[in-house]
Amino acid sequence: MPDEQALIRDEIAGFTAYFGGLCPHGLYRHPSGFCHFGVPFRLVEWLDRPLDPAERKRFSRAAEAMEREGAIERVNSEAGSRTTHVRPRLALLKELFAAADDQTARAYYDALNNSSWGQPVLAELEDGTAVGESGE
Repeated sequence: MPDEQALIRDEIAGFTAYFGGLCPHGLYRHPSGFCHFGVPFRLVEWLDRPLDPAERKRFSRAAEAMEREGAIERVNSEAGSRTTHVRPRLALLKELFAAADDQTARAYYDALNNSSWGQPVLAELEDGTAVGESGE
């Protein structure tokens, strides 16, 4: 499960930095729904190949474990059973900001600040740490 969690963490970091670079104009129109839902949980695109059922289950369990640890929040489809997006939570954001250079930290900040789900967690991050200062 550590490999699956590392991939999920890396994809969240990459997508968040990418979307931060789109701010503010392109972010709202992006088809991924990042602004409203978070990072698309698209394993086939992440791995660039189809997954077998056992691999899907491993990633599902890894995401569940990360959610229990407070690293992410899973967003399910309207039907309620399939994870469509994942959102970084405070624990993971602290890690990401701590490891980021100034440009990447700014992109993270912009992505969070310009997304409906990111603003509350960004405020929580800024209240508890000085990490948010690199994005101001």
